[in-house]
Amino acid sequence: MSSGDSDYPRPYPAIIPLELILALALPVAAVLLVDLDWVPLAIFVMTAVPAGIALLVNGFLPVPRSTVLLGAVLYAAGGLLSTFVTTGASFSQLAGLLSLVVLILYFLFLLSLVPLLKESDANLLLLAMVLACGVAAAINALLYFSGDPRSTYPDAHGRFIGVIGTRGTQWPTAVSATCAVWLAAAFALVVSTGSSRPVRILAAVAAVPIGVELILTQGRGGLLGAVAGALSVVPFLGRRVRMLALAGVAGGLLLCFHGPVFDALFARGMSLRTDIWPAYLHWAGENPLTGQGLLANIHRTIAGLAIHHPHNLLLSAQIRGGPLSLVGMAIMLGGGIYWSWVHARRSGSPVILAMIVAISVAGIFDYELLLRRTDWTWVTFWFPIGLAAGAELAVRRSRATAARDQL
Repeated sequence: MSSGDSDYPRPYPAIIPLELILALALPVAAVLLVDLDWVPLAIFVMTAVPAGIALLVNGFLPVPRSTVLLGAVLYAAGGLLSTFVTTGASFSQLAGLLSLVVLILYFLFLLSLVPLLKESDANLLLLAMVLACGVAAAINALLYFSGDPRSTYPDAHGRFIGVIGTRGTQWPTAVSATCAVWLAAAFALVVSTGSSRPVRILAAVAAVPIGVELILTQGRGGLLGAVAGALSVVPFLGRRVRMLALAGVAGGLLLCFHGPVFDALFARGMSLRTDIWPAYLHWAGENPLTGQGLLANIHRTIAGLAIHHPHNLLLSAQIRGGPLSLVGMAIMLGGGIYWSWVHARRSGSPVILAMIVAISVAGIFDYELLLRRTDWTWVTFWFPIGLAAGAELAVRRSRATAARDQL
C-alpha cells in the first residue's frame, strides 16, 4: 500500500489515531502536569517507537514533502552549524544536540500526520491536549487564589507563576505563550462547524481556566497571540456563529482592559522592548553569517537589567544560528500560517491556523526557541509547527487527488 499517493482523507484502522494520541498527547500532557523532567521523555520514547511501527505496518507514513518541515530542518541545522563553528563544542555536546534534533524532527513528523486523519479523530487528539492544559491551569489558578507563595512572581505586579508542570520554565511569559496557543485551540474547537457537541462542551470548559491563567500571567504578548488566534478563526464561521465569536473575543478584551487588570497590563510600559531589540540587532550584525551558537551565553545587560534573550523569535533565530536559522524560522512561521490558512479553507477546520497564528504573534514580542527535550517548547512551539506541516501535507495530498480525478 502506498502511503504517499493515497486518497485524502483515506481509510485507516482504529489503531492509527490511538497510536498518535498515545505518542503525542500523553508525553506533552505530562509536560504540563508532571514536575519530573525525565517522565515526558520516557513516555515519548515508550509510545513513539511503537507508534512508528504501527504507522509503518499500516501504510500511514507519507513522504514528508513539506516546506514547514524543511524550515524546521534549516532552523536546527543553522543552530548546529553555528555551535560547531563558534563555540568549540565537544563531540559529546554536538552529539547531544544532534540527538535532540532527531527527537524533535520525529515528533514533528508524527504531528504532521494528525491533519491526515478524519477531522473527528484529529479533534479528539487536540481536545486531549486542551483538557490537559485546562487541568494544569485550573490547579495552578487555584493555588494562586489560595495564596500559595510559590504561585506569585517576585515583582511589584503580583504576576502569576506556574507551580505544577513545565518544570524549570514556569515564568509568567512562558506560561502566557502556552495559554495563548491552547486557548486559541480551545476557542477554535468550540466554534468550528466540524466539532461534535461533546468536543465543543469540553473545549469550552477547559478554555475557562486557561483564559484565567493567561490573564493572571499579565503576559501581553500571550494575550495578543490568543486574540489574534481567535480572530483568525472568524472568516471560516457562519454569519451567526461569527457574530457570537466576535462577541466572545470582545468580552474577553473588555475583561482584560478594565480596572486592575488594565492597570497591571500597562504598568510595565514597553518592558524595554525598544531597548532590547536594537541592542540585539546590533549584536547580530557583528556576526551575521555565523551566529552565536546554541550553547553560547547571549545574556546582555540593558538599561541596568540582565536580559536573557532578544524577546523575538526571528531575532533570536539570527542570534543563535545565523541566516540559516533565520530563514528556517521564517519558513516555519510564515509557511505554517499560509498552509494552515489554505487547509482551513479546504477543510473548514481552522484549529491549526488559530494555534500557529497565536504563537507567531506572541513570538514577535518574546521568546527564543532552543533545542530541548520534551519541555514547554514542545507544547507551545513545536506542536503548532508540526500541525502546520501536516496541514501542508493534507493540502498537497488533496490537490494531488483532485488532479488525478480530473484525468
